[in-house]
Amino acid sequence: MKTRAPLLAGIAALLMATSALSAQPVVVPAKYRGLWCSNTNGTKLYRCRQANNESYQSIGRDRIKIDEENSCPISAIRPTAKGHRLSVDCPPNVPYPPKHIDLWLDTRGRLHMENASRSRA
Repeated sequence: MKTRAPLLAGIAALLMATSALSAQPVVVPAKYRGLWCSNTNGTKLYRCRQANNESYQSIGRDRIKIDEENSCPISAIRPTAKGHRLSVDCPPNVPYPPKHIDLWLDTRGRLHMENASRSRA
């Protein structure tokens, strides 16, 4: 019994440390945050101070605009080869929400967004 006590204490400490790390808030990198407007053909987004049409994009510290009426919280962020992948956790009332959104900036500072997958609920 005496030899198991340190082992159990170590496992408990590891579990507590893991849960503390997972409780960290998700924060979108600053280079993606803000208001983004679409260019004439709608393929790239550029930074703007005011939306120029309905296809603008708004990205906050922990939320992203999905459509004209809905924004969803971001549950996880991980780096990719091009930029970052955001995991999105939308409420049930959002029609066809994406599960993941890939973001990257080109050399001119234009934002590229791609829905990596869509849920089929």
